[in-house]
Amino acid sequence: MLKLCILFFIYIGFSSFAWAGFLPRAFEAEFVEEKKSLLPGKVISKPVVFKYEYPSNIHMNFDSNDTIYICNSKKVWIYQPPIIEGEKGTLKIGTTNKHCYSKLFDSLKRGLKSNKLYSVKKSQGNNYLLSFKKSAREQLSIEKLEIEFEGKKTAFTSIKQFKIFFIEDKNPLRLVKKSIKLVKGFSDKIFSFDPPDNTDIQEMK
Repeated sequence: MLKLCILFFIYIGFSSFAWAGFLPRAFEAEFVEEKKSLLPGKVISKPVVFKYEYPSNIHMNFDSNDTIYICNSKKVWIYQPPIIEGEKGTLKIGTTNKHCYSKLFDSLKRGLKSNKLYSVKKSQGNNYLLSFKKSAREQLSIEKLEIEFEGKKTAFTSIKQFKIFFIEDKNPLRLVKKSIKLVKGFSDKIFSFDPPDNTDIQEMK
């Protein structure tokens, strides 16, 4: 789940500056996460819905297990509900500057131009490959990120999928877009979290 969160911030940071003027200030999107299983020929698919409002406000909901990831300008909450009714759920709380990966925003201002964080190469068709440099690889555990667009456009709404290559993992993670809905904004309550009474709270260091 955290790998997907990391990717999401890369995606938001990258998109925000690569297509300035095209990216909406706020939107709700649905993707399908696809990953090859250890079992031959099997692919594990999980839907994920997230809401975003500039700057740095993220609400992610993983429908497969009801895990919630929320980040605003100050805090990060990761909530895992109990597997068995009556048991405690788990909530991890951390600071944005350490656990929301917000510093990626500054690094990705150049969009589709090579910079200190990654090099950019246009690959087959209308695909772009971002190869992360040593410091970024160590921080993110990501080797490279491939962005595929629909047709010939490179607009925000033309994104088709992301393919994420993690270090020491030969099978990439795919995020396939299902829908993107543009909105004016969200209530502040969307980007904060009040845990249920029966919750084990842990501080992320």
